[in-house]
Amino acid sequence: MDNVLIFGGTFDPVHKGHLSIAENVQQHFQFQRFIFLPCKLPLLKQSAAASPTQRLKMLDLALADYPVSYHFEIDEREINRPSPSYTVTTLESYREELGENVALTLLMGMDSFHQLPQWHQWTRILELANILVIKRPDISPSESSNLRESLSRHLTKREHDLKNTAQGLIYFFDAGAYPISSTEIRKNSLLNSENMPESVLEFITHNKLYL
Repeated sequence: MDNVLIFGGTFDPVHKGHLSIAENVQQHFQFQRFIFLPCKLPLLKQSAAASPTQRLKMLDLALADYPVSYHFEIDEREINRPSPSYTVTTLESYREELGENVALTLLMGMDSFHQLPQWHQWTRILELANILVIKRPDISPSESSNLRESLSRHLTKREHDLKNTAQGLIYFFDAGAYPISSTEIRKNSLLNSENMPESVLEFITHNKLYL
């Protein structure tokens, strides 16, 4: 079965935490396609600090040096969409393109997973895709009753099911710890080469972003 993974996010800015997760996931699972999906209008966050075009450029710079064996690519459909970025709408568009016989997996962090019941038509997401959740040691996987119910019906402990099942599974994966977020980078002036690629840092400096 063909398989595709989608890594959505604001990427404001993209940093080594994002890249470390992507590397570890792809080295472990080897999805045929690994799609970075920057969103235009994050509904559960404050407005993005950088413009969609700037965030897209930073992501492009960050991925430029990866070998083709990682199968990294960038999808601009949410950036180009004039309406809010509903994940379910995006997954429906992927299903229309890929058909029903492709294993489609959505990658998200534990914090996003906990917010899932707040997402638009969130229960439909598992009708369209699997969910690969990146573990965090400080967050329990099932704090809300809605999530506990979903876990009881959809959780799998067989990782390769994600590449052999079209939709409907939840799997938790330890991609290693990288304790930094885009918000912390912006608020605490952590714009340095320890936290992001040099090419991204140069772009931020040149365009005077996050000042």
